[in-house]
Amino acid sequence: VFGDAQVYIDTNGNRMISDEIPLHATGGTVKVSGSGNTYTLEYNLTLENGKTVRGSNTSSFSKING
Repeated sequence: VFGDAQVYIDTNGNRMISDEIPLHATGGTVKVSGSGNTYTLEYNLTLENGKTVRGSNTSSFSKING
């Protein structure tokens, strides 16, 4: 269960999200699958502006001790 999710969208095409305002997710799902260091994140989120963002990313992740 996620308490909060934010999405940054590159609205001006400059490949920098540091100058963007995040959109909060108001609902949806995030599925995590995989093993070892390689995982897939699949998401289908409804944003606060009423739009939907869907996609997936498969990548290597490193454990963070904290």
